[in-house]
Amino acid sequence: MRAGFRMRALLLLALSVACQAAFRNAESIAVDPHWVDSSGATDSGAIDANSRAIEFLRSRETEAGLLKLQEAVELDPGFAPAALNLAHLYVLLEETASAREVYGQFIAATASDDVLFQIGQDLEEQRRTEEARTFFEGCVAAGRLSPESSLWLGAEALRQQEYARAARFYDLAFAAAPEDVRGIFGLALLRFMARDWQAALPLLQDARQAGSEEPSLPYLLARTHYELGNVRQTVEIARSAAQAYDIELVQLHGRALLVLNYRADLSPLLEGVPDRDRETLLRSWYGEEDLRDNPELYLEFQQMF
Repeated sequence: MRAGFRMRALLLLALSVACQAAFRNAESIAVDPHWVDSSGATDSGAIDANSRAIEFLRSRETEAGLLKLQEAVELDPGFAPAALNLAHLYVLLEETASAREVYGQFIAATASDDVLFQIGQDLEEQRRTEEARTFFEGCVAAGRLSPESSLWLGAEALRQQEYARAARFYDLAFAAAPEDVRGIFGLALLRFMARDWQAALPLLQDARQAGSEEPSLPYLLARTHYELGNVRQTVEIARSAAQAYDIELVQLHGRALLVLNYRADLSPLLEGVPDRDRETLLRSWYGEEDLRDNPELYLEFQQMF
């Protein structure tokens, strides 16, 4: 009863803004491919209300569809098709707070974490990023789907370059599952990007020991050692990862060898390097100004190239 009252109050608050958005977006809403038709086990009337709502939406009667979806969710907050449709409609109407409320009630009414995980995966695969973000935030707030929800949110925040937000979610993931290599690597990457080499090194080492298969891990570890002055470790890591071509790692490998011996022969590093990258690497190692001022080095450059 209380849930129904809260949802009605939320609807009344949202309708004044949603009506204008609904009028503007009725055409795109009508042809949206993501409406979920009714299926599932419920005898509450939610199936009929959800089906009728989709008919309204496809007929460009957005407000009527909104009301019917609201009715379906009130009848059964855990009925996935209605909850997902209502949250999706709110997102289209730019009412994210309302979508968050719907997801929160649905998550609370859903016993299975497997169901929640599949919904999150489906939203991501359909590239409904804003909805996936709102959904996983609801899972975190409810203490559900841990650490998957925090890991997804941390990675998504990193892609958006929201580093403080990413750190918060990776910290949550690490606290929930300190052995999960994804959380370890996420924290390591954040420390690396902050140029906090001392903090990044043990996390990167832990990620490698835990079996991380992140393709960037060798470079991150080698670069961190290099920045800390551990040049020989940089060379060792670069050599051990030589089977996987990474221009940044090859470039770093050459720089480290030149630190150890300025006359080091770097030509072996160019074996198998694509032609488009060879000049880039040589110039990064030897530079142009130095070559012009040093005929001997310039000759070596020409011979290698």
